[in-house]
Amino acid sequence: MSTEHFDLFREASGNADRPIKVILFADLSGSTEMKGKLGEVAWLPTLGKFLDITSDAITGHGGTVVKYLGDGAMAAFDGEHAAEAICTGIQIQEMLRS
Repeated sequence: MSTEHFDLFREASGNADRPIKVILFADLSGSTEMKGKLGEVAWLPTLGKFLDITSDAITGHGGTVVKYLGDGAMAAFDGEHAAEAICTGIQIQEMLRS
């Protein structure tokens, strides 16, 4: 990244008219292969469970689901709650393990 990019970022982040947001992406890794092995009928409940876990974790930590992206989700958190975005990612991983 060039110095000019950093200058643009500093200008944008210092502007009170532009709120700072933290963006979280959560994606179900290997879902295409999983769908191919299981078939769509067996795969859809897996995808649904993943999206439920992801949505619950996001809203539970004060984030907002911006949109779903096939086998994933994009969420936004206020800039002062960056730690909550990190905790959301950790919670999603822990819930998927159990």
